Amino acid sequence: AGAAASADVDAQVAKRVHFASSLAALTDGGLAQLPWVGPMVVPSIQAAMVCNIGLLYGCHLDRSNALAIVTGLMSNHMKKAFLKELLGIVPLVGNVVKGSVTFLMTEGIGNLAARSLRCGDSAELMAQVSAGAGAGGAGGALQQRGEGTARQLFH
Repeated sequence: AGAAASADVDAQVAKRVHFASSLAALTDGGLAQLPWVGPMVVPSIQAAMVCNIGLLYGCHLDRSNALAIVTGLMSNHMKKAFLKELLGIVPLVGNVVKGSVTFLMTEGIGNLAARSLRCGDSAELMAQVSAGAGAGGAGGALQQRGEGTARQLFH
């Protein structure tokens, strides 16, 4: 029953990520000829997506935490975002380019957020950390498993 419920939640997360990506792409593509309007609207859509992902996984996120997650994940895409804005001025081509890049970036942010906020083995992880698994202590246990501490901040 637990695996089926987890698969159902993962399917809901995938649907919401795809919906938010489509909405962000339509919004940014439709506003392509209005410079720098998209960057004011799209992060709000992405933050709402991260909040929804968190709610589905039982994480407690407010808007500021969700926006911080989006900002952190967006920092790797700044060159693409700047080029997207420059090409957005060209009618029709700019709409397609901005919509496509925004869709891919939002989809990537959603998938990264889903992996970060998934809580399936949090109890096991915290038990290992509190037991001080191994000579490395809590930090060693986290590093050995390849887990980040960001997941624990929101549960």
